[in-house]
Amino acid sequence: MVAFAVVFFIVSRWPGGPVPLLTGNGYGGGGCYLNFLVNELVVDPVNGTAVIEKSMSSVGPQSRVLPIMWPPGYTARRSGSEVEVLARNGQVMARTGTSYRLQGGYEGNVWLTCAMIPPMPNWTLTPAR
Repeated sequence: MVAFAVVFFIVSRWPGGPVPLLTGNGYGGGGCYLNFLVNELVVDPVNGTAVIEKSMSSVGPQSRVLPIMWPPGYTARRSGSEVEVLARNGQVMARTGTSYRLQGGYEGNVWLTCAMIPPMPNWTLTPAR
């Protein structure tokens, strides 16, 4: 049992090794939420990917880790210290350490994404007027 755990630990961190990824079809498969978030993807050891959502409250700045739920059939693999998310056809759709605009919505304490706009360096939203 200990040998299996050691082998799994090494393989899961080996370049190109598989990474657990949170997937699902939380919205029932009938469409996609119209909301979006813009943030940098980070590595999440349990769910594969997440974003750190920052907000302001009456007690000051707040932040929370928000796991990303990808469409069914998506997978992830290690790429150096980052994680790459792959579509069903094997195409790399996202990579941690990069900012994306992820279309989707909240499903409990996760962000269910169903569409995305490719990475954009230093992406910022224009303030509303």
